Order: sequence, then C-alpha cells, then structure tokens
Amino acid sequence: MVRAGTTSGVHFLLSTVDSDLASAVRRRIDLPQDSRERYQADWSPFRSAILWRLENDDPEINRAIAHSLPDWSLRRRIATGVPFGPAQGPLPVLDCYARCDHAPPPLPDGADTTEGVIALLRSVTTLSAGKRAAGAVAWDDWEAVVAADRADPLPGYAKWAVANRVDCPHEVRLALATHRKHHDRLYEAGLVRDAAEYALEFPNTSSVLQVLNTGRWAFPHRAAEAAAALGPLVREELGEDLEAWSVLAQVLPTFTGTAPELLRTCGAITRV
Repeated sequence: MVRAGTTSGVHFLLSTVDSDLASAVRRRIDLPQDSRERYQADWSPFRSAILWRLENDDPEINRAIAHSLPDWSLRRRIATGVPFGPAQGPLPVLDCYARCDHAPPPLPDGADTTEGVIALLRSVTTLSAGKRAAGAVAWDDWEAVVAADRADPLPGYAKWAVANRVDCPHEVRLALATHRKHHDRLYEAGLVRDAAEYALEFPNTSSVLQVLNTGRWAFPHRAAEAAAALGPLVREELGEDLEAWSVLAQVLPTFTGTAPELLRTCGAITRV
C-alpha cells in the first residue's frame, strides 16, 4: 500500500506514460483509483494555480470561487467580464459577489485613469499603501506601469505589490525586479511563469504533484503543460522499471527537492 501523501502525485506521473505501463505500476504498488472527488478533497491552492483556474474563462467557475480569491482586483475583473485566458470576451457576468462577506471596497481617489494609478503608485511609502495602489491597477495598465518605472523608478513597495498580484503577467513581474533575490521571493509567494516551471523547478515535490494532479480537472491546459515538461524525464528515469516506481512511491511523501531530482534519485537507486 502506498504511503499517505503519495496517491495524487503518483497518479499525475502515471498520466505521462502509456496506459499499459500505468496499469502495471498501479498493481505493483497497490495504488488506489484516482477520481475527481479525490482531486477536490486534495485541493490546496498554490497562488499561480488560482490564475490557472481562472484561465478556463468559465463564468460558472468564476462565480463559484470568487469568494475565495485573495484580493478584490480579481473579483472586479470577473465582474466586468474581462477574460483571464484566451477567450475573446467579454464573458457573461454572473454575480461573483454573492458569497463574499461584503461588497467590494471603492477604488482609491484618482484610480479611475491610468495616469491616476501611476500617481498613486508613486505616492506609496508603505507596504500596505503599496497593496492598495496595486489593487487599483487595471488589467490593461500593466505596460503603462512598466513604462512609468523605466522612466522614473517607482517605490519598491509599489513594485513588489504589483508583482505580487496573482494576475500580474510574469514578464511584468520580472521587469519590476528590484532585488537580486526577486526570483526567490516570487517563489516564496507562490508565483511562477507557467506550469512547466512549477513542475521542473519548485521544491517539495509531493505538494507540487498534488496541485498538478488536481489541475487535470481544475486547469487541464496547465496540467498538460506540466506533463509535457516532466514526461520525458519520467520515461527516461523510471520507464518500465517497476522497482523504480516502487521506490518513488516510498520516497515521494518526504522528498523536499524538485521533481527532476526525485526522478533521477529513484532511477539511480534501482540502477546501482
């Protein structure tokens, strides 16, 4: 029987191999069946995964999760029908505030124009003020924020608060970098460029794979992206070696490194 914390991650890795091999591995390690209900029970949002779910551009999903979103800027975007993903938009607008504890707070004075938002960002002197100003940045203001920073650097608190927005494009985050550890801070905040980067570079593999396995129903486009990134390494390091898969099932729950490190470790153990 596989150890606790293993099931979801192994199922995700098995999604990258052919069905016959996947069946053989499941029998060898006595892996419980996967199911959508299990995904829902395992769900623990990683911050970038919040955006990945919104990228489905599904109004029903948006309404269902709006109350759990980390800031009002995301809810305002939903309420105006602006897509997060490839849909042309505007999306049908459903009542995304119905399950929220209170109505959305008003935007700060002057934040109804791009120029006003830039002025608000320039006035920031504290982290809390930075968060308020960043929350006023509209989804079509990102390039203007970068241009303003290049012309005359914005305050550090303002730049970090903008970069910390879940829906901030990753290119904008990198353009606003103010510190050599900016990349590490983004990781600590749960913000990555895409699912491939998350799958290949993020530590604590058990948690990473659990989120990605949940993504097979919650954000399938991103789960497929991660599977495409990990698949070649799964097939190279584990392949049809059932013993290597058994080792992985034992090691996965407590492994603190990245997924590539885990796969190489398990493959190497059985080749000794």
